[in-house]
Order: sequence, then C-alpha cells, then structure tokens
Amino acid sequence: MKRRSEPPKPPETVRDEIIGLGSRSLRKNYFGALQKHVADLARFRELLDVAADAIVVVEVSGYRVVDANRAGRELLAPSTEPPDGRPLPSFFAPPVWKRLERFILRPERGADPPIVRAGGRGGRVLEIASREHAFGPRRYLVLVARDVTERQRAARDLMHAKEEAERVARAKSEFLSIASHELRTPITSLQLRLQQARRASEGGAPPVEKLLGPVQRLAAILDELIDVSRLERGDMRLSPARVDLRPLVADVVDDFRSRFAQHRLDLADGPPALALADSARAAQVVAQFLENAVKFTPPGSAIEVRVWSGRRFARVAVADHGPGIPASERERLFTPFARLPGTRTIAGLGLGLYVSRQIARMHGGDIVASDTPGGGATLTVSLPVSAAE
Repeated sequence: MKRRSEPPKPPETVRDEIIGLGSRSLRKNYFGALQKHVADLARFRELLDVAADAIVVVEVSGYRVVDANRAGRELLAPSTEPPDGRPLPSFFAPPVWKRLERFILRPERGADPPIVRAGGRGGRVLEIASREHAFGPRRYLVLVARDVTERQRAARDLMHAKEEAERVARAKSEFLSIASHELRTPITSLQLRLQQARRASEGGAPPVEKLLGPVQRLAAILDELIDVSRLERGDMRLSPARVDLRPLVADVVDDFRSRFAQHRLDLADGPPALALADSARAAQVVAQFLENAVKFTPPGSAIEVRVWSGRRFARVAVADHGPGIPASERERLFTPFARLPGTRTIAGLGLGLYVSRQIARMHGGDIVASDTPGGGATLTVSLPVSAAE
C-alpha cells in the first residue's frame, strides 16, 4: 500500500530536531537541567552580592571590568555607572591606582597583597589581592578587596593599650623601688637611734628628740600613700570652713623655721586672706610647697612666702631660688610618681604635689608652677574666697 506523503516541515522545526531542541526533546532532556543551572547561577550570584569582600573580575586582554559584586560596586566604584566594560583604573582614585598598578599589572612572585587607602570620607583601609585565572582561551584577573579599617583600628587601640599598660607597669616598678628606699632610710635611722638610746639609757634619759626626725619622715611617707589611695577610691573628704590663711601659713612657716634653721624663710606682711577651705588640708598643701622649696634651695638662700586675696580666690605662693622647673616639665610635676630630670637623688616619692593639686581642685581652686624672678620656681595655690568676704 502506498504511503501518503507528508507535508514538508518548517526549517525551524528541522533545525530544532537536528540539535535536539524540539518541543519533546527540550521538555524531556534539557529543560530540567537548564532550570537547575539557571537556579545555581542565581544562587551563586546572590552569594557573591552578600559577601563583605569586594570582588571584581577583569578581562586581562584589555583590563576592562567584566563584572563586580555589590561590595565591589559600592566599595570600589561608588558611581551609578554599570561596571561592565569599564576600564579597571576607573574603579580607583588616581593615587590609589598608581600604587596598585605595579602589583596588579606586574605582580611580583611571592609578594604580599598591598595595603592601600581608598574610598570613603577619611579613607578606608583595603587589603587588595589579585590572581589570574584561565577560562578556555581567555584569561581573567580576579581582584578581592577586604575592608580592614576596623581591624587596623583595633590593632592600633590594642597597641596603645599595651603601651599604656607597660607605662603603668614601669611607673609601679619605679614607685616600689623609690618607696622601698624612702621607707628603708627612716627605718634604718630610727633603728640606729633606738640602739643609741638603749646604750645611753643607763646614764640618763634617751635622746628622744633625735628620734622625731625619722619618725616624722616615715609618717609623712605613709600619709602620702594613704592620700593617694583615698583619691583613687574617691574617699577623700573635705571639711571646708571660713579660715584666715595668713595665721595658718604663719604657723606652718614657724614649724619649718625650727626644723630647717639653715634656710631663711620670709613671710610677707599683709591683710587677712579669708578662704573657704579645709584648714588641715590647706596647711598640708603649704607644707608641701615649703618641703619642695627646702629640697631645692641652697642653704642660706631665701624662701619667700606671700599670702593675698583677690575677688574670687585667696592665694598662697612659695618662691625658691633653686634650679627652677622647665616650662615643658611643669605639668608633669603634678602627676603621680613624677621624677623630673636631675632629681633622682632627691628624697621623695613624687606624690606630694600630685596630692596637693587634687586637694586644691576639690576645693574649687588649683595649683600652678611658674618662674621666680632672678631664678628658681614659684608654686601658687588658689582657694575660693569665703562667702562672707
């Protein structure tokens, strides 16, 4: 039986059947796999876009950008222009590209990724690495830029904290050395005096007056340590009252005259200077001024003390004629355990002026150091005037 001839098929149908893209073969053999590949590509693209690192793909032949993920577009090329086809240098500021060019276009074997500043107000620190890959006959350059700004800031903060901890450790070590020496000296002297007193007790009363000096020095050192501890804990308390600073200062000066006869202490005359202050703490500050002046003033030189009152503050100034204090070192004078150059052999823990300034500031006043006319240093404490005055 003769078969009936079928009409010719359209050229498109013939083509699709030859390459296997006819409606049946597409549905059976390709469509599922194609959908899976498209889904995989979309998922991979989404992963690239949520990555924090900037990723830029460049065709090596012309160094033009093929693609960039979201971080690459925002971190490296914050313009609205699509990245596809753009020259690679346009992704960077000219100074940044100049530094990167030799690493990207002419990489050195074994070279570490360069660290550069790019983008953002104030600059962001980016760590940029590059590597070439071949896909068939074409070669591509993949750039990966990581924002390490916070990491470097944290590293700097850690370094500063380390340096500060080392500084505190050195200060504590120096303090322990000084404190042990300062405490050992009066204790040794006291032991010697007590031994002498024991030997002399058979022939009469022990020389008690010779024991007072080492004991007073030991008590002063312990008082300074206690004051610093109270200041650090916030436990120091004041009892301010209306007080005339002139007789208070005169009493302290008389005490120093009896103890240091080799120095000439001059207290200038003047009217009353009424202040609102804790009298015991104010006397402590004046005594610290005189202690410093006695240490640094040659025997026979004058130490001048002045007391006066202004509109807001009553002031006490103690001027010596010693070596003076360089202007660059004056603020350091009021820090704990401060030992200025050339004063290592001078007795003291370096706490007295620190405690004194804190006392003055708790009153609402302050302490400043200045030059003495003719040479030397002057320390001045200001305390608020009494409300009655």
